[in-house]
Amino acid sequence: MAPFRKWHVEFEEGGGRHVADPPGYSATARDSGSVTSTAEKRKANETAKRQAFLMAKARAPFKQVAFMCFMMYMSGTSIQIFSLMMTISGIAGPIQAMLKSGEVFPADPQGKLDTFSPRVVYCIIHAAQLGFALNRLNAMGLMPTHASDWVSALAVPRVQEFASGGVGLE
Repeated sequence: MAPFRKWHVEFEEGGGRHVADPPGYSATARDSGSVTSTAEKRKANETAKRQAFLMAKARAPFKQVAFMCFMMYMSGTSIQIFSLMMTISGIAGPIQAMLKSGEVFPADPQGKLDTFSPRVVYCIIHAAQLGFALNRLNAMGLMPTHASDWVSALAVPRVQEFASGGVGLE
C-alpha cells in the first residue's frame, strides 16, 4: 500500500478472499502520484497568485495611459506650449517605460513564473500611448509626412543647361 496511509487492511492474508475494486477506482492513478500533498498545492496556489499579480501589474498603467491620451486630446492641435509639452511627454514617457520594462518584470530565477506575457501586455499598453502621441504630433503638422517636408535635405541638382543673353533680329 501507499506509504502515506497510517493503517490498511489486507484481505488476502487472513481469509483468502479477494474484494474487487469499486467502480471508478484506478490503482495506477494512485501509484502514479496524482495525489498531491498540501505543501505542493500551497506552492502551486502561491505561484498562481504571483502570476496573477504580475498580470495585474502589467495592466495597471492602462488608466494612466487613458488619462494621458485624454489630456493630449483636450490640449488641442494648435502649436502652443502646453500642447507641445503634453505631446512630448506623451512620446517620452512610453519610450522610457518600454525600455525599463525589463526592470519592472525581472526574470524569475526559479523559472516558474511567466514574465514574458505580462511584459508584452505592459509594452502594448505603452505603445498605444506612443501611437496616440505620434498621431497628435501629426495633427499639429509637426511630423514630416510629405515629400515637401524633406526638400531642404535634398542636394542642389547639377546645372545641365546654360542660358545667355540673345541677339535682337531687327
